[in-house]
Amino acid sequence: MNVSTRLRAILDWLHDGQPISTDQLAERFGVSAQTIRRDAQAERKRVIARAAASQRPGDATLFLGYGTTVAEFARALPPVRALRVVTNNLDAAIPLAEKPAVETRLAGGRLRPRNRDTPAPMPRPTSPTPSSPSASTGTTACGSGWSCSLFQRQFMQSFMNAGLK
Repeated sequence: MNVSTRLRAILDWLHDGQPISTDQLAERFGVSAQTIRRDAQAERKRVIARAAASQRPGDATLFLGYGTTVAEFARALPPVRALRVVTNNLDAAIPLAEKPAVETRLAGGRLRPRNRDTPAPMPRPTSPTPSSPSASTGTTACGSGWSCSLFQRQFMQSFMNAGLK
């Protein structure tokens, strides 16, 4: 049984109002309890990503960092919403390539295979910037009143210095 079929069956079972444990689900579907937890975590990330993607304004610049929730966010972005996305996350860049209205910029540098990203300063943009910039990286944002890692601040600053204001 594939993941989506299993998740649908679990949701149907839960909608019936029947209490059930992870171990019971694992036994019912012939998988480990860890698989059930992993399925549930992946579905939570998709739900979060879809909700966040529905809130993004059009004609904006998004800075996306690494992580699986960020990659789900990139998959959830509508293909026809005009956006510029700057990312070092390969798992986010690949689904963005299928979205014609999304201009995607990738960070250069050495690939970190474990993180599937490239931590490096960004090249200077060559096209005009959208009128409504927005900045998100990972599940955090950099700005007034927000805390950021040193890497996130450097990542954002490299774009601000290059003219994305």
